[in-house]
Amino acid sequence: MKQFLKYLTLFCIPVLAVLIIVEICDRKLPNTYRYKYEWMQRNAAEVETLILGNSHAFYGIQPKYMTGKAFNLANPAQLLDQDLFLLKYWSDQYAKLKTVILPISYFTLFSQGLEFEGGAYRCRYYSMYMDCDLYPTYSFTYNFEIAEPKSAILKMKKFILGESGVDWFCDEYGNEAFNVGKDVAWNQDAEEVVYSAETWDYTPKNCRLLEEILQFCKDRNVNIVLITTPCWHTYRSALKDSQLTEMYRIIHELQRKYGFPYFNYLQDERFTLDDFYNAGHLSDSGEKKFTRILDEDIRSIEKH
Repeated sequence: MKQFLKYLTLFCIPVLAVLIIVEICDRKLPNTYRYKYEWMQRNAAEVETLILGNSHAFYGIQPKYMTGKAFNLANPAQLLDQDLFLLKYWSDQYAKLKTVILPISYFTLFSQGLEFEGGAYRCRYYSMYMDCDLYPTYSFTYNFEIAEPKSAILKMKKFILGESGVDWFCDEYGNEAFNVGKDVAWNQDAEEVVYSAETWDYTPKNCRLLEEILQFCKDRNVNIVLITTPCWHTYRSALKDSQLTEMYRIIHELQRKYGFPYFNYLQDERFTLDDFYNAGHLSDSGEKKFTRILDEDIRSIEKH
């Protein structure tokens, strides 16, 4: 038995050493979560327009084409609980905040939660790099890159080899322009990327989160604008009418209560083939086009 423990120890020590090295290295790699947190720490007081939301905003709205000082605080797969946390985190620093832009996508009001839908690794990024207290403080899963050793090692390997990595880099406005040109399989299997909820049990929770965001803005006289971004017709054809109808019903009900503008660009015919990177996301040129349209629409309601 002692001999076995000796060999086990000799085996575990180098493995543990490798994992520690990987953890230290991965934490030093650039990532958009850390960048956005540190940027807001420095600039929250100067922000006039804050963009929240998921990949439809992260890859869809370019603040440099908006009026005033705007910043993109969206992240891929970001849901309403993360939106609320990030919006409130700098609540005592907002001095010039005028407008909050919040996308409501087909899945937003029906999602169980990021940690339950294959996004636990993203929850880790909020916990580790954005000081997010939505997840257990002493959880190995939510506080260490090596909680998924294979992924952590691959991330370090890709960075060393100079290969592209998801969520590593963004520009000074919080954008990651990954979508130049076209995704190779851009128009295939749209149904596979569309999240149609099997149950609406989580909708009440999401509505409460949305109302808290709306109330936060109302209490501070900050304009909040809800949007649904453009998608290609193959993406739209994969949407369930019942879920889409319920989404619109909830938005319009809350709109009557809080009086916010809602811009629905889902089927906007101004966006053509060249404006899309894939069926659900805009290309770089599409982002510029959409941002200018959105900015003009927001400014038009501010004049009235």
